[in-house]
Amino acid sequence: MSIFSEKLKEYMELKNEKVYTLSKMCDISRASMYKIVQGTRHPSRVEMVYQIADALGLSPFEKKKLVESYQITMIGKNVYEEQNHIIHLIDLFRERKQFQVEWNPAENHIEEKKYLYGKQSVNREIREMIKREAGKEKGKICMICQPNNEFLQQMLIAYCENKEVEIYHIICMESKESGEENSYNLKNLTQISTILISDCKYEAYYYYDDVQSHFYNLNLLPCAIITESEIIQYTPDYEYAIYDHKKERVEVFHGIFQQFMKTARKMFRMEHGLEKAEEWIDDHKIETILSYDDAGYFLVKQKGKKLAQNLKLFVSEQKVSEYSLSKWGAANSNIDEPEKIKRYRIHRELFPVPENFMMISECKGSIIIIFEKEKQSWGVLEIYEKSLKRSMYQFISNLDKSFLVY
Repeated sequence: MSIFSEKLKEYMELKNEKVYTLSKMCDISRASMYKIVQGTRHPSRVEMVYQIADALGLSPFEKKKLVESYQITMIGKNVYEEQNHIIHLIDLFRERKQFQVEWNPAENHIEEKKYLYGKQSVNREIREMIKREAGKEKGKICMICQPNNEFLQQMLIAYCENKEVEIYHIICMESKESGEENSYNLKNLTQISTILISDCKYEAYYYYDDVQSHFYNLNLLPCAIITESEIIQYTPDYEYAIYDHKKERVEVFHGIFQQFMKTARKMFRMEHGLEKAEEWIDDHKIETILSYDDAGYFLVKQKGKKLAQNLKLFVSEQKVSEYSLSKWGAANSNIDEPEKIKRYRIHRELFPVPENFMMISECKGSIIIIFEKEKQSWGVLEIYEKSLKRSMYQFISNLDKSFLVY
């Protein structure tokens, strides 16, 4: 028995449906349907699962649960959870968020040290610090914290976007052995995606530790934001903090941050413009392309000289328009493609690939993400951190196991 066959049996009993009748309605042989129900065989494509669901007359909720059980059976629960995180991340690339704020003068402090209680007070102090640093000709914000404060992300974008403010962020990542669930690290990447696709000068670095132990035991104030002349230390839940702008104390924390930077590694490389993507494509042997339509393939073929023999192309729509080609910088002359490549169509209901998004993998597991931030303004993201890179490579390697239509 499998998770899918158990769920299928449950719904067959609920709908009082027999194997023979179901096989007739789905145009599947009785022997094959019996094996599917018993869990010794599985549908080859998710489209068959939808066919079975419709034959059983399942509600939208029941159909979703049956498809979910099929995907878990095909790729495993841990991989399925990671897959959902990545799909959510990709969905966030659809649209840039902009935050409007009032640029009234930032509050100044008379006392050197101040104790803060409550999330509202802590967030207000963080906002004023960011505002003061953003008002400088060349500001610098250093952060040692987890990216779990949406308000902090919003304030960084609101006050620092398109300004000469450098933002350095050190994040604690869970160290997992190969094959273990990686949802926490993927969640970290998802949480910084808003600032990642903004026009802030933002760089993220990582180190490995037991996150639960590091942030939620006796380390009372493990998070910190440091500017040129200010420091705020706070708890992970943002309920308690200490603010200080005494020179000696700020210098101590600058030293602590530099020590962290010596052991931390860069999480990703963020570039702008399709030219940077073309350089990456030219230097790697491309194995897989995930894009909305064939235009992604034409761009890679036009710029790359090292396409793998078993190149796979996953698309949501196979038709490609002149607009789509020009958007990706692909030549119209390449529209008549004589070569045969492995083309797979993704079920749009399960995974709606954004039109402004493309993911490319290299044979050795390197990953690059290309996305349109605004019209003809491109972001190019190359993942460095090994667990994120492994999860994304595994994600595109498993696309043909749970997302495809006939």
